[in-house]
Amino acid sequence: MRPQRLRIAIGAALAGLAVQAAGAAGPEIVLQSKHPKFLASATFFDHGRRIATAGDAINVWDVQTRLKVRTIRPSRGGAPTEIAAIVADPDGRLLIAGDRNAGVLYVYDAVDGSLKQTVDRVGVAVSDLDVSSDGTTLSVAGYEQVAWFHLDVRAPQPLSQPRTMALPGREIIWRARFLDPKGARIVAADSSRLTIVQTDAARVVRTIPAHRKMLQSLAVTPDGATLATSGTDEESGIGAYTVRLWNAGTGRQIREIDVKESYVKDLAFSPDGRILAVAGQIAERRLSLYSVATGQFLRTCPGHLGEEVAVRFDPDGRLLVSLSNGNTDHRVLLHDVATGRQVAEMGYGIETVRALAVRPGGGAVAIASDHAAYVLDLGRGLRRQPLRVPNMSWIQAVAWSADARQVFASEGIFGREPNHVFDAASGALLTDLAPLPGDKQLYANEIAELAAYHPDGMRIALGMRDGRVEIRRLTDHSLLRVLPPLSGVQRGLAAPVVGLLFTTDGTRLYVAASEPSTSDVHGSLRLFDLESGALIAELVSNARMGPIALAPDARFATGGLTSDLKIYERETGKPVVVCEPRREWTVASLTFSADGRYLFAGRQSGVVMTWDARTGAFVREQSLHDDWVEALAADPATGLILSGSKDGTLKIQSAAPDGTLTPRVTIVSVGPEDYVAITADGYYRTSAGGARGVGYRVNDAVFPFEQFDLRYNRPDRVLAALASADSSLVEALASAYRRRLRRLGLDEPAIHALETATGAPALENLPMLTIDGGRLPPVTADRSVALQISAKAPPGSTLSRIRLFVDDVPAAVSLDGAAAQTAEAPDGLAIQGTTFSGRVRVPLTTRYGGRNQITVSAIDALGRESPIARIEITCTAEPERPPATYVVALGVSQYRDRRFDLQYADADAASIANLFASAPARPSGSPSVQTLVLKNADVTRDALERVRGFLSRAGIDDTVVLFAAGHGLLDADGEYWFATYDTDFAAPAAKGIAYEDFESVLSSVRAREKLLLLDTCHAGESDRPEALGAVAPAPPQPGVTARSVQIVPQAAPGAGNVTAVVEELFTNLSRGSGAQVIAAAAGAEFAFERSGHGVFTA
Repeated sequence: MRPQRLRIAIGAALAGLAVQAAGAAGPEIVLQSKHPKFLASATFFDHGRRIATAGDAINVWDVQTRLKVRTIRPSRGGAPTEIAAIVADPDGRLLIAGDRNAGVLYVYDAVDGSLKQTVDRVGVAVSDLDVSSDGTTLSVAGYEQVAWFHLDVRAPQPLSQPRTMALPGREIIWRARFLDPKGARIVAADSSRLTIVQTDAARVVRTIPAHRKMLQSLAVTPDGATLATSGTDEESGIGAYTVRLWNAGTGRQIREIDVKESYVKDLAFSPDGRILAVAGQIAERRLSLYSVATGQFLRTCPGHLGEEVAVRFDPDGRLLVSLSNGNTDHRVLLHDVATGRQVAEMGYGIETVRALAVRPGGGAVAIASDHAAYVLDLGRGLRRQPLRVPNMSWIQAVAWSADARQVFASEGIFGREPNHVFDAASGALLTDLAPLPGDKQLYANEIAELAAYHPDGMRIALGMRDGRVEIRRLTDHSLLRVLPPLSGVQRGLAAPVVGLLFTTDGTRLYVAASEPSTSDVHGSLRLFDLESGALIAELVSNARMGPIALAPDARFATGGLTSDLKIYERETGKPVVVCEPRREWTVASLTFSADGRYLFAGRQSGVVMTWDARTGAFVREQSLHDDWVEALAADPATGLILSGSKDGTLKIQSAAPDGTLTPRVTIVSVGPEDYVAITADGYYRTSAGGARGVGYRVNDAVFPFEQFDLRYNRPDRVLAALASADSSLVEALASAYRRRLRRLGLDEPAIHALETATGAPALENLPMLTIDGGRLPPVTADRSVALQISAKAPPGSTLSRIRLFVDDVPAAVSLDGAAAQTAEAPDGLAIQGTTFSGRVRVPLTTRYGGRNQITVSAIDALGRESPIARIEITCTAEPERPPATYVVALGVSQYRDRRFDLQYADADAASIANLFASAPARPSGSPSVQTLVLKNADVTRDALERVRGFLSRAGIDDTVVLFAAGHGLLDADGEYWFATYDTDFAAPAAKGIAYEDFESVLSSVRAREKLLLLDTCHAGESDRPEALGAVAPAPPQPGVTARSVQIVPQAAPGAGNVTAVVEELFTNLSRGSGAQVIAAAAGAEFAFERSGHGVFTA
């Protein structure tokens, strides 16, 4: 009997943990990235528990957790492949993928992703694969032929005994599917016909003329009795598509379905053969479901924006996976078949690193990615300073001014000024370099592929897409000179500029240009006089050119192929070193080491090649990425080498004396705003939203980032790995981490084990958790869901609680029936004993489309957590009432110790409450607003109980806002306190409100949407040690008062850098209570009062 799909058996995963521990290796981080280039095929396997999606690579997804388990990258001699089809055997032991361009099959172990077999020369191309339902035969569709193999999943070489049958005149065979369980018959679809082949005799049984033109897709019912095809009868092959159903035994048409699609890419029958899924393009119904019996339209599955390319049902027929390719977004969606609702999207957008530019003098780097440009500080906590232009897209180039005060960035976007100049410190836009008059309709030509600041900082050279080089004055944008494009380019193609370099005195400019072609390459390296624009010399001609890299000793290197690299004198252009040829790989990026001893070249397949820059001798090549190495740079301040890739990773590496690159930290941008930075041994630092792009794999089990967050979320170790960060900042972060452990109640032995362990916890040391929800639907009309939970403590310990979160907010749950030694708690259930078994009811929210992500774990008395189980359910119930907003506003301007009085904090509290209460008139039945304002003497620690009682009225669909304005304090241990009316400013712990107090109040609130607004000093983060001291009053300003009392003894750990100490508090407050936190001031800054208000009310 097939196991329940929603049964989460954690014991097996823990067994994997024990294996990892034995090998002294921790859980492996898996980046939750989408397919970056394209999608083509998908298949469910492992009884519907996993999905494999294929295209630019193969991604394996866990259906229950919605997490990516692994990425598999097939390759041919280091060259990337394009996978057209992927299938699994019925038992889910193997994954078989077909290369659309080379006719190669790859057979992988479905459990660990290892390659078991490669089969070459399976025709010219592979367009489709199918496995017979008995698992013994594989069919392969390709160019003018169909092939089939014997399949033995237990054999070392699973595929054998190939047979091929040519189908002349049929061109590409788009699809080939089995018609019976044992693979005795195959139906093949070409551009207009269906051909049924008997495999044992290799003969054609029947031909069915299905469509006159463009037969695009084929599906077969599980019993093999009915076929579905899509295509058009228009002679042009362009026109309205129809879907036709055929009797496979007679070849007769059963019916035609008017799908109202201009293009149908794929079809799929449900497991019971009753529903047909139709995936289309450029139509209102991109993914639709139809009745097979009547042809009637049933429903649409929304969510996709691009071209639908594939659709598959899970074995239960309850879920549908669909794939689409957009211009920049390639999506994998899960839909509920019964309702058509989207229940999940797999993966997140990971930004490609397109260009790097190191700040003059080093210590920071400007980075260009798909939808963002930013400056990354390598010494101050890997802080990111965004370069801010709304809706930036396809950043092409970045460059620094000589004084490091400006950064240039260009966009590959049409319809507006694409070239921008930013203030490097603030990220503010200083100016746009507007297109030249008369060229506004030619934005493509105005996009700068490359830029170089003149040494005087007043001019900039722009290498344009059409091959021109513009010399522009930055003060007035005027055009000073245009250097002509490369002449004699073949086939009318432009030769874009790929390299720019000024001579030291700024009088001449080197320009490298190269035609973007794989053959008949035309390119050159030219030297121009800047004053006259005259060509001084053509140093290289009729050769592919690449980027120009400047060495610290006044030399530069360039070359388009690894067989053509040369090093030149900067002032004369004379070649002085010829690099040892190494095949003819395209050079995508180039840099010298910080000391100039080595030259590094990045190429396809993630490889970086190294030469001795003094002799030109080839040294080595290293595989550092999974895709093209688009950018390389060396930081002179730290000696670090940075490499950026199409795989979405920015790697920071140290260079050994022999030129070997050792990765220290890998940074991944999760969308344009968030990031995660990971060390080689798995420690990470992440922004608030970056953690969603991380999962953990232990053997074949996959878990959300929260599972090992307590051990591996170590910003201090990330910065220490760079060996360039401020030591006091590292210590401040380490101190914050230790405080975090203490707040969680871990004893000293547990803390020591977490800080010194070299592997993942062993099986016998962790609690075990099992959830059996039966056949839980992905969509429900009920306002709650019941989970049958069982837990067991490790030997020698007892259980303390079952933790339940919904959408990262603690869930107040109830038990269906009594359970011994159990009590309800804000974040689940408080329990006692070595085991627990109970049916727990979890309330569901109807907001935000009704999506509820439930996470469950068991905690023992030592704070050890079982692997986290995750379930996603969509609630379609009607809300019981319109959601309400509950606002609590605390403001203290008058203190018992009048020396510390403020002017406007109490007024701010009232203003915030009025802001929510007096919002514009709402329609009848819209959300209500209830407020509680406490000011001055009413703001005490005891008053929190009044706040708690007021907020207890909020339901799960409501919104809670907690605002606090006044003084914020740091004590000698670096702990934060909000100063109440009666606070002793020399000993704030006595009567102040700690972060834990805010957390306790918010944790007890049932609302899923919570917001904490802090308008105090020490409410954010800062890296400026000069702002700190034993007592640091704000600088006097007319009409300005600072909320700024600080008690920060210099002996406190990391007192010189409050950075991320408070940030860590924010992270854990959000995790503990589910609240989003917005702070008005930084950890070492002041929250100023201006014109009668603080930051939030000014």
